[in-house]
Amino acid sequence: MPLIVLTPETNPSAKSLTDEVGYINMISLGGKEIGKIFKQFKDKKAIIIDVRNYPTQTLYRTTQFLNTQDRVFAKIYKPNFNYPGKFFFDIGPETQSSKRAFEGKVIVLVNQESISWSEFTAMALQTAPNVITVGNQTAGADGNVVVFNYLGGYQTAISGLGIMYPDGRLSQREGIAIDIEIQPSIEGLRAGRDEVLEKAIELAKQ
Repeated sequence: MPLIVLTPETNPSAKSLTDEVGYINMISLGGKEIGKIFKQFKDKKAIIIDVRNYPTQTLYRTTQFLNTQDRVFAKIYKPNFNYPGKFFFDIGPETQSSKRAFEGKVIVLVNQESISWSEFTAMALQTAPNVITVGNQTAGADGNVVVFNYLGGYQTAISGLGIMYPDGRLSQREGIAIDIEIQPSIEGLRAGRDEVLEKAIELAKQ
């Protein structure tokens, strides 16, 4: 496997890695370019979507090109302010969809740098029909942020919402569900290799 180095600072939001494999970096993806990117990638065998970062607010627009029908991707439980200590479930957010959904393989990349909105984005991307999630454990910290101010100028923050998969699997504290776990090796780190991406390209070509 050749040396592969892709970083948000030096690479565009999307590129063709091979004739059969496209790559999207969610950290720099702009809403206006999503349709154009998926049009360019429509004949690819696979698209790798990288959320090992803090993505832009484009998850709903992106899922429009991954699903032919709207899909619930999370269950949210919220506090009942009229009954302290009691919570209720929200039916959960849904993806968007279209008849132009990508028909090939979708490979989602996550790791320890995937946190909060990144994890929420990954959950939405995982609704694609032919999806594989590759990487290592995420932060397990999705949900909103509620800040409390104390006397003396002190602050603390908690997540004010509980987030889980529609089937009840936890994402908070547990992290995003991963199909194929890849832990970076010492040798790979020394060589500057992106072993998670290397595995994704291997899967894309199968």
